[in-house]
Amino acid sequence: MKILIICKGSKEQGLGHLFRTKAFANLASFDNDVEVIAIIQEELKCIFQEINCCVHFVKKDKQALSYINKFSPDILAFDLLSIDNRVFLYCKENIKTIISISPIFEHMNSIDMLFTRSSVVPKIQGVKICSGLRYSIFGDHIENISDRKYRENISRPELSIAICMGGADAKNKTLLVLNTLLKYSSSLTIWVLLGEGYAHSYDELVSTVRANPQHEIILAKTVRSMWRVLGNCSLAILTGGLTTTEAVYAGLPTINLFEKKEYVNVISPEFFKKGACINGGLLSDNSLKKMNRLLKKIDNNRGLLWKMHRHCKGLLDQKGSERVLKKIKEFIKHANK
Repeated sequence: MKILIICKGSKEQGLGHLFRTKAFANLASFDNDVEVIAIIQEELKCIFQEINCCVHFVKKDKQALSYINKFSPDILAFDLLSIDNRVFLYCKENIKTIISISPIFEHMNSIDMLFTRSSVVPKIQGVKICSGLRYSIFGDHIENISDRKYRENISRPELSIAICMGGADAKNKTLLVLNTLLKYSSSLTIWVLLGEGYAHSYDELVSTVRANPQHEIILAKTVRSMWRVLGNCSLAILTGGLTTTEAVYAGLPTINLFEKKEYVNVISPEFFKKGACINGGLLSDNSLKKMNRLLKKIDNNRGLLWKMHRHCKGLLDQKGSERVLKKIKEFIKHANK
């Protein structure tokens, strides 16, 4: 099959779509002809350094048209929130099968298939929906945290906490969360993970660190080594995006602070029901205060973290991309009968 994936990410909208596209493209390219069109800023090209197929970089939606026409795919997969109406209409008229591997997409009513890790999805007339954790797509760079290793992590005198507010963090939630953790009464080890798109003042973070000697704070700009860092932590503060899914697979408990209500619905409710992670609510002054109260409760009873670590086990595997491809082939086979 000829598969074209169009993705879009930015410092404003986040980078999760880019990482998911990369993971799916790498798997799909083993036995399919795959190309990617990435609608991104120049400085984000580095995300696609280790990919097994051709990637075309464009800055505007309309620039994708020439590559779409030249490649003439059998299947077009969108991994983005929105795209120019004229570009989408061209795709609809010229490509037989259109899917979305993004759970949120403005043209959802006009595609053929939707794949989403969430089990809470409204029915869309005429759209084949494949939902649930079995369709979670993420990369193979995540390192599982063994039971022995995690016991070591939570047995240390100081809790080791990671802050990871997304690869772009347009609103600088990183600084908000860090300032809240610095008010915590007991000493912490805090890993501040800065994504590829973090464009806020690094000096401001450094000044914040220097002004708070009680806690040990490490600023880290990571890509490939991110999970080697997270593997040494007891807990992560996240935004409920792709990294939360990766954390569940790795066995790392998380508190998730969401920017928008719709992002809560994208995360599988099973994560919360099974006790694998905590829904910290929408990011606000109140939810940040609640986060510190949760930390106190957890710090006083490390067994709660151990239970969350164990609840992560078996919820996810790395076969999401394979299942997506299998369902696409089944859909096409049925459509051609």
